[in-house]
Amino acid sequence: MRTQLSATLVLLFPCGSAVAQPNLPKAEAILDKFVAATGGEAAYRRHHSETISGTVEIAGTGITGTVLTCHAEPDYSYSEMNIPMFGKASQGFDGTVAWTLSPTGAKILEGDERAMHRLASRMNSEIHWREAYKRAETVGTEEIDGKLAYAVAETPNDAKPITVYYDVRSGLMVRMILKQQTATSDTRVEVELGDYRWVDGVRVPFEVVNVAGANRFVIRRNEFHFNQEPPTGIFELPAEVKALLPAR
Repeated sequence: MRTQLSATLVLLFPCGSAVAQPNLPKAEAILDKFVAATGGEAAYRRHHSETISGTVEIAGTGITGTVLTCHAEPDYSYSEMNIPMFGKASQGFDGTVAWTLSPTGAKILEGDERAMHRLASRMNSEIHWREAYKRAETVGTEEIDGKLAYAVAETPNDAKPITVYYDVRSGLMVRMILKQQTATSDTRVEVELGDYRWVDGVRVPFEVVNVAGANRFVIRRNEFHFNQEPPTGIFELPAEVKALLPAR
């Protein structure tokens, strides 16, 4: 899940229009199928860090930028989206502090926001869902791009529930519905996942589309490397974030 969330500063919540049906498969079977469909547990365990780079485009506007995401065991993360017209927005987790930084300033995340960032930061979180979630339930089906998908409500131990959609036939994750929290309101965000490719034994999405209101952010990953040494100091807290910490 970490690679699906890394370019968006969000909180997750269960929503959508899934149709409830009897005799649906258990959520455990669906999540285990996703792990198998993307390479299997042994393949995930061979990877201890990842570095991803690519581009972002606001569809229909001609506005473009770049994205960068890094993860390392156990739960270090850093991601940034740099659109010259708007500036750079970044977020990270250093194992203790979750933070965001944008042209409007820095913020230390607490509560549900911190819990969700910690969850998204865990390396190989896909195979640790039994530890990270206290409950998972299949709540229905929905047709996505002409294909049937199971809707699974997943409740993390320390954060709000998440609804994730998995293609019935392939087992791949194809959509999430999220809620982006701002200073003044909450915005519904849909995340569409596609163009899955094999990288060192693991199948990962090379296209992630975030739809928020009238804006459609299309993220295309150009490079995806496992076990590549992350840039030096990438997981260190920015000075603007350190300035917000209480004196020690």
